[in-house]
Amino acid sequence: MAIANAFFSSSIILPRFRNIAHASVDGVDSISLTSDQDPDYVPMPIVLIDQDSDSDSTIVQVSFGDRLGALIDTMKALKDLGLDVAKGTVTTEGSVTQTKFFITRLATGRKVEDPDLLERIRLTIINNLLKYHPESSERLAMGEAFGIKAPAKKLDVDIATHIHVRDDGPKKSLLCIETADRPGLLLEIIKIMADINGLVAKDKFHVSYRGAALNSSLSQVLVNCLRYYLRRPETDEDILASDPDSVHDFCIPNTDSSSSILPCKNSSLATVEDFVFSGVKNPGKFRKSGFSAMAVTSSVFPGLNTLGVSLVRADFDVGGINVPHFHPRATEIAYVLEGRIYSGFVDSENQVFAKVIEQGEVMVFPKGLVHFQMNVGKSPATILGSFNSQNPGLVRIPLAVFGSEIKEELLEKAFGLNSKEIGKMRKRFAPKG
Repeated sequence: MAIANAFFSSSIILPRFRNIAHASVDGVDSISLTSDQDPDYVPMPIVLIDQDSDSDSTIVQVSFGDRLGALIDTMKALKDLGLDVAKGTVTTEGSVTQTKFFITRLATGRKVEDPDLLERIRLTIINNLLKYHPESSERLAMGEAFGIKAPAKKLDVDIATHIHVRDDGPKKSLLCIETADRPGLLLEIIKIMADINGLVAKDKFHVSYRGAALNSSLSQVLVNCLRYYLRRPETDEDILASDPDSVHDFCIPNTDSSSSILPCKNSSLATVEDFVFSGVKNPGKFRKSGFSAMAVTSSVFPGLNTLGVSLVRADFDVGGINVPHFHPRATEIAYVLEGRIYSGFVDSENQVFAKVIEQGEVMVFPKGLVHFQMNVGKSPATILGSFNSQNPGLVRIPLAVFGSEIKEELLEKAFGLNSKEIGKMRKRFAPKG
C-alpha cells in the first residue's frame, strides 16, 4: 500500500506586539514581533521537510528562537551544503521564529532527492541553531525535533517498546516493532512513516524511499520518531544500543534459505547443539607476532545470532603482541585466563591507559578506541574477550595504514619515512592473497 507524503500547515493569528523590527538577509525578509515572554521558556528546534507542496523546490520550514544571527548562519550553512536558497519570509512571534525556505541543489537547480542530504540539511540546521540556544539541546532526544507529537493519552500497559530497521534486499528495508497494542496503532505507525520524507509502506512493514532501501540516516530518523511516539518512560530503552533488540527468544539461521538475509528456522527444530560451541578449546594459528585469535561470531556459532554478543579467544607466545587495533561497533571486555599481559588503550586526547593485568583480572576497552596487548610474562598467556555486538568489526592500525592503497607520498609525509622504508612496511603488511 503506497502512502503519500503529508505536510500540514496552519494560519497563525498574531496578537498585538510592542516592538516591530524589519531586516533583510540575502533577500529573505525578516519581521520580528516582540512581546513579553517567560524568561525560563526553552524553545524547541523543529525542522520540517516538505517534498510535495512544490514541484521544483524542497521546502524547509524551521521553527526556533528569536535570533537574527541564527537566520544568517542558517542560510550560510545551507549554501555550504551546495544548496541554493530562494527568497522566504521569516516571522517571529514571541520567542518562536517560523521560517520557510525554498531550496534547490546549486549544481542542478532541482529539488533535493537524496535522503542522506535531506537529513544532513535537517541536522545541519538544528546544530547551527543550537549555537544560539544551547539550552534546547536536552530536548532533541524527543521526536518533537522531527515534528512528531506524542499521543495525549497512552495505554496503561507496562510493555517495553523495541524498534529496529533491517536491510531486506536492495529495494526495501524491514521495520520490526514490538510495543503495547492500542486502537488505531497501525494507522498511527503508517502516518509516521508517510510523514518522514515520503516513505512507502507495504505489507509486513517493508519500507522504501523512492524505490530503494533506507539508508542509515533515514533509518535512524524513522526509529527515533517511532520510538518517541510509542515509548513509555518506565520502559524506554537506550536509543544507542549497539545491536537491535530481538523480537524472538532466539533466532537460529535457516541455512537452507535462498534469501541473502537468512530467516530464523522454526524454533521447534532447534537443538541444544545450536547453543554450544567447542571451537575455542584450543588456540588458533599463530602469526609472526606471536599472537593467535579465534573469533566466535554467529557465522560459526549459530546460537549467537540476533543476541547482540560475540567473543574471541586470544593466545600469546612469550613476547607475543596484539597490534594496536580497534572495534568500530563494540566495547570489549578482556578476561585473563592465564599469564601476564601488558594491556591498554588510547583515548581521543591521546592519553594512554595501560597496565599489566594478570590471571583473573579484567580490562575494558571502550568502543572505537585503539587498544593493544603484549605478553610480558615468562610463559604463554590466554585472554577471553567478549563484545556487546554480534559484529564488532576489527581494524588493525598497521594493516589499515601500510596494507591499503593509501598514496605513498602521503605516508612519507605523515610518518617521516622514505620510499624504501614505506615499501618495506607495505611488503610486510600486504594482504595475503
